[in-house]
Amino acid sequence: YFFRCSTTTYTTHAAMGEWFYDNISKEVLLTASDFAGGRGSLAEFKAGFLKKGGKVIKEIYPPLGNNDFSPYLADIRNSGAPATFSFYAGTDAVRFIKQYDEYGLKAKTRLTGSGFMLDSDTLPAQGRAALGAINSLHYADTLDNPANKKFVAEYLARHKEFPSVYSEYGYVAAKVLHAALEAVDGNTSAKDKLRAAMRAVKLEAPRGPFSFNPNTQSPVHNVYIREVAEINGRIANKVIHTIQKVAEPALKPV
Repeated sequence: YFFRCSTTTYTTHAAMGEWFYDNISKEVLLTASDFAGGRGSLAEFKAGFLKKGGKVIKEIYPPLGNNDFSPYLADIRNSGAPATFSFYAGTDAVRFIKQYDEYGLKAKTRLTGSGFMLDSDTLPAQGRAALGAINSLHYADTLDNPANKKFVAEYLARHKEFPSVYSEYGYVAAKVLHAALEAVDGNTSAKDKLRAAMRAVKLEAPRGPFSFNPNTQSPVHNVYIREVAEINGRIANKVIHTIQKVAEPALKPV
């Protein structure tokens, strides 16, 4: 009875790995904070990148909560890597992006990473240092579709700020529950019927077309390749490519 309405990082990062190989470089240096989330995210990127024939030059894992990235940035520069793919979160994401820019690496080594590293919770602090960074995620508040325009306008009116990816999670979860309850006339006692109704949900969500993979009960949705840009005076992500209807690998049907 478990359904995921948010995302799986596998789809986000593996899809980015394939796109990266075709559009950025055949070689990459990988870097992330040394914790399960960081190592897992790089493994997911490699699943897509290595499948295409990509070469990983090096992997660098600074400790979680690191303040000074200079020795790691020197290592990146000395490697001669044409591009990096990274995963950092919170203050680590802010420090890494700002120091990457201060070190002058962006002009020599293309900066790319997980969309979770370059989103509304970090971009205000990263500021112009993040400009030009390429990243992947299943949502951007700048998406040009009717559902997202409505969502962003109403969210702005109520909360006086742009919605985050986490806001969109909650919105989609509520829409899914509403659609499933309508399908069973509000009768939640018949669990198998409710589960079938959940599996059948299809939405035009702010993130774009949304449905469930019946084998995993996780989303099938678009993954967007985004570039950090200044949009109407705000540092935000613009979508430069759409990878349509991405689903996590099939599991044994339940």
